[in-house]
Amino acid sequence: MAIEKFENKASVNSSDLEGLFLGLSNSDLEALEQAIKKWDFKDEESFLKFVIAIMIKSGDDKNLFITDKEGHKINMSPSDDLLNPPPTT
Repeated sequence: MAIEKFENKASVNSSDLEGLFLGLSNSDLEALEQAIKKWDFKDEESFLKFVIAIMIKSGDDKNLFITDKEGHKINMSPSDDLLNPPPTT
């Protein structure tokens, strides 16, 4: 797996490089920065690798559960607007 951060967008020659480039701004960038700080990750790449590993290991039902400080189980599943719509027949 290769997740790379390019500080200088002009230095990236997309014709020579295969990959996925994500641009985060506003509240998405703020949420990413908060999570990295809260978990003390060294950088964005490390955080994204961890998140991807969790999603892969989460099972087939697209549900994750976390436990809050009081020991309550909380379901963490993506909202419908983040998923592809079910196929129509």
